[in-house]
Amino acid sequence: GISKTKWGLAKCGTGNAVIVGPGNYDELQVHCVILAVGPLSPVGEDTIAATDEDSLHYVKIMMRSCIRSALILAKHSQVQSIAFPTLTTSLGCDTYEQTLLMGLKILVEEAKHSDLNKLHIVAKNEEESSKLIGMAIDMGLMMT
Repeated sequence: GISKTKWGLAKCGTGNAVIVGPGNYDELQVHCVILAVGPLSPVGEDTIAATDEDSLHYVKIMMRSCIRSALILAKHSQVQSIAFPTLTTSLGCDTYEQTLLMGLKILVEEAKHSDLNKLHIVAKNEEESSKLIGMAIDMGLMMT
């Protein structure tokens, strides 16, 4: 649907991304913003059971589509550095760590096929940051 963001109106469906800009985004210190819509609400309105394989598969497919769409837009706009928030994670739900790891793996896989020089992952809080760092280390990723 159409959403009013602090950067203007944006129309973007689940699993897709749109680019807003160029513009003046002083507080972000960027020339454009890519808005992506993951399959579940980040405020925890949608929950799925850890045993619901069909829903988890849908989340995985839509998350990959969302991330891929954002990276394609970045490539076409010659963006070389991007920051991604964690998508489709809700603290306290049964699938929180599962979807957090799923998103990290998909982001790493998809970024390999991009022209990015830097990929930043933005956590919601220190606890999520620690979880992501542990997951990245377990995956053998290098961090700077």
